[in-house]
Amino acid sequence: MPTPYVSLPSWGVAIILAASASPNLFDRVVLIEPVIPSLGDLDGRNSSRRTTYRARRRRSSFPSHNTFFDYFRSRHRYRLWINETLWLHAFYRTYVDSDDMVRRKCPPHIEARIIENTRSVDVWAAFNKIRCPTLLMTSSGWTTKVVEEVMDAMNDITHVEVAGTTRFLTMEQPKALG
Repeated sequence: MPTPYVSLPSWGVAIILAASASPNLFDRVVLIEPVIPSLGDLDGRNSSRRTTYRARRRRSSFPSHNTFFDYFRSRHRYRLWINETLWLHAFYRTYVDSDDMVRRKCPPHIEARIIENTRSVDVWAAFNKIRCPTLLMTSSGWTTKVVEEVMDAMNDITHVEVAGTTRFLTMEQPKALG
């Protein structure tokens, strides 16, 4: 039985591939800021390398959940996250180790490997095989060029940009997803 599917950023490529390989599984798809390279950057020389470098340098341990919260609140990239989302991030994306340090569940070197591997799949070949209506939701921080490329690559697609957000739409304005 066909079903709708809502995809958060990191699962976007998987849903694009599934919807193109098995079009009868989905009657509609919502892609929320999927990780899609520009057609001009398929080898990842530009954005992927910068993002991988930043991921490897991320701080991974904190003396407390409050310190974790304060650290991320002070960072420019997280300035628009609502407090409730940042607190959820502080408690559910971390664990307390045997030394009573709060540590990220996904260490920086693993996150960097995940980012590196996003370029290993050709999502562009899959777009024109998707047969169901698709909603692409992006923040105002998304690259216009990539949005235009996705819109040109698909038949039945609608784009909605949520104004006043960066690349963290789900964290900054979760109510916009409803």
